[in-house]
Amino acid sequence: KNIKLDEIEFYPVSGNLQTAERMFRANEVDTIETLVITKVPVYKRDNPSVLRLEPFVGTYFYRINVTRPPLDDPRVRLALAMSVDKESICNEVLFGAFTPAVALTPPGIGGYTAEAGISYDLAKAKALLTEAGFPEGKGMRDIEILYNESEDHQLVAEALQDMWKKGLGINVTTNKQEWKVYLNSMTSLNYDVVRAGWIADFLDPMNYCECFTTNNGNNRTGWSNATYDELEKKARNEIDPKQRFAYMQEAEKLLLSQTPIIPIYTYRQRYLISPELQGCDGNLLGYMNYKYMSVTRNKP
Repeated sequence: KNIKLDEIEFYPVSGNLQTAERMFRANEVDTIETLVITKVPVYKRDNPSVLRLEPFVGTYFYRINVTRPPLDDPRVRLALAMSVDKESICNEVLFGAFTPAVALTPPGIGGYTAEAGISYDLAKAKALLTEAGFPEGKGMRDIEILYNESEDHQLVAEALQDMWKKGLGINVTTNKQEWKVYLNSMTSLNYDVVRAGWIADFLDPMNYCECFTTNNGNNRTGWSNATYDELEKKARNEIDPKQRFAYMQEAEKLLLSQTPIIPIYTYRQRYLISPELQGCDGNLLGYMNYKYMSVTRNKP
């Protein structure tokens, strides 16, 4: 008795964000789930009432293949991470659509916010690289960034390429692959550095902590640490909430110090909604609750 819609039509064009945005402008659809990144400033300026930028429990990061020298050296990995200016990426490259991330878990998930973090510190990054035997990048082999087809991913990859070249003196190439090939390359550890992301399945930091245990299918870095595995196990079996979080804090601190990943930003949903569509409220997991929606068509 509370349902107002008779039907919902879905158009499978999510792989082509430009097409989806054009359909919205042509009033062919009432909402699109992802707005092409370059259009964010346009809608902010010209039509802010239809633009939604809302919190989303997901982290965009880069995996590092720790089985490949010199990336097997934690000092090299941390140098790469600390030379990434995430504020610049989020605000200048990605048009203010996302929030810089210093840790793997999004802040506030399930009441948990990571105490550890990797912040931008180019001087420390240079010192670490020198300590590892590559002053100003000398003697360091070329590093390849792998990413799948998407304008967002290309913009970030090119930003890191520039930062690592100018900041550390490291030559970096980029490699764009089709989705299935990209997944296979990542799973088989056929990469140096690869773009990645994790969106929570449920609102609890354990959903992030478990990903980087040894042999976890979502690890895909070659990194393994017995202490981390034990901390994750303790957190999983702990019933006291405070102690449970303490174990995960310790685990995340260890993960970031070993740096098999480079956090880049916390996701935000960016989508468009027609003024004719009501009841379309976002939530942290990004699910649309269709039973509350209704449409009021404005007559021409």
